[in-house]
Amino acid sequence: MDLRVRGGQRLRPDYDLLAASKHLDGRKRDLPMVFAGAGTPQELAAAGVRDRAALIRVQVPDDLVWPWRHAYAQNAARTARDNASAAGAKLALIYVDVAGAPALLGNFVSSTDAMLTLTLSRDEGEALRTRTRTTLTLGGNSNPSYVYHLRRDHPGGVPARPERPVDPKAMVKLETKYHADRPHMFDSIWAPLGPKDPWSSQSTWRFPGPTARTEYVGEGDDLRWLRQIVQVGRTAQGTDEQFWWGSDDYFRKGQRRPAENWFGAPLRIGAIEVTTPVVRENTCGFCRDGDVLLAGQYWLDGATGHNMVAATGNSTWKLTRDGTVIPPLSSSPRRFQLPAGPGVYRLETTDTAYGLDSVRTLAPRVDTVYTFRSDTPTPGRPAGYVCPINTGSCSFQPVLQLDYDLNLDLSNQAGAGRLHHFTVTAAAHGLTPNRARVQGMTVWTSTDGGTSWHHALAVPTGNGRFEVVTNHPARSRTDGFVWLRVHAWDADGNRTEQTIQRAYALR
Repeated sequence: MDLRVRGGQRLRPDYDLLAASKHLDGRKRDLPMVFAGAGTPQELAAAGVRDRAALIRVQVPDDLVWPWRHAYAQNAARTARDNASAAGAKLALIYVDVAGAPALLGNFVSSTDAMLTLTLSRDEGEALRTRTRTTLTLGGNSNPSYVYHLRRDHPGGVPARPERPVDPKAMVKLETKYHADRPHMFDSIWAPLGPKDPWSSQSTWRFPGPTARTEYVGEGDDLRWLRQIVQVGRTAQGTDEQFWWGSDDYFRKGQRRPAENWFGAPLRIGAIEVTTPVVRENTCGFCRDGDVLLAGQYWLDGATGHNMVAATGNSTWKLTRDGTVIPPLSSSPRRFQLPAGPGVYRLETTDTAYGLDSVRTLAPRVDTVYTFRSDTPTPGRPAGYVCPINTGSCSFQPVLQLDYDLNLDLSNQAGAGRLHHFTVTAAAHGLTPNRARVQGMTVWTSTDGGTSWHHALAVPTGNGRFEVVTNHPARSRTDGFVWLRVHAWDADGNRTEQTIQRAYALR
């Protein structure tokens, strides 16, 4: 955000980043400013604040002491904000008239849907008031091309001035894409925890997607960053929906991180690969905990660590051995009691997408058949994972998961009427004991809703990775989407067959 007295001084307001972001569209605008006293309805009307910036001075009774003085100031500021919004002001600038008072924390006096609200220090507020009528220039962008996620620790107290400037070259650089099947808003929440911190403050801001930017993270190799990226959509009925994805990471000086793709199509359910070092443990999926099989637990987008816990209502499961159905446990439809010892199992799953009428149009249904060998595990459990049955003997099973890098744009689309190249990788979880080599893969595509299928070229490049080439017809000869059907198998006879409806869109 950039707020200046036109042609001169730059102001340093505080504000609620999440609530303010909806008012920042990248354009600069000039707003005439008027002083509106304490922000009562009568003062606002007399000042004529409609479509202007209203400067408001909050005065605190002298007989109040801490913390009542602060509480009074906050309440008075919120009342004045609401009055200014009701009076049609475009911007409220609020300060507390107590000597040396800093700006109120913007989180306690957040913007309304109709009006941006900023708080100023007493010194800046009084300097503006002496100008009586002036013009402010407001600029800002809720969707910038770069972002800093910065925490600095200062043992013994906060220094009077920064000890050194921020150096992007000393921070971890993330080239980040936020894909979206259909345009919607995202909330970005970053919370850094130090080694002794039981909790952390966090930054939260909202931006429109799809988008891409460079993000810089630092400083401190021992900081645990808990990230949440929230898809914020609105249904056809006008109600809001939020879908909370997360990823926990260390970002250490000198690291070269791969590009991060959030929500790249197709989203599907499986077993999460946690980042290392492990920040916090996740539930083991496609694991055998004693003689209980645990199916996939998380929505995934293909990027290591990105996940959202999958509700059981999004999926169905059917497990068989030698044609005999094994019923799920009463505690969960994705847990199954297996007979002791080795066997070959077939797990059939159908996953239906969340948020189809608000944030999603793609992969409304994914049908998968996993065929795999399984045996009672030896004592121990995978590092970084929780095995909820807690038998003491738990391990990942050789279930082949399919990861997709479909080479799509930010709207999860590919060009029609041309050849299209993408990558599919088949592999059991990285901590699966004695993983067999993947031997082959076949890929088919459909552009008419699954009525007809066409074989695509799949060329192995090593480690279960296959480069796929398919020919997209002209868009007028399609229904606008590409379905995928993939079969993959390894040297031990484990295999996966997966069909994804509307895996990606054509443009």
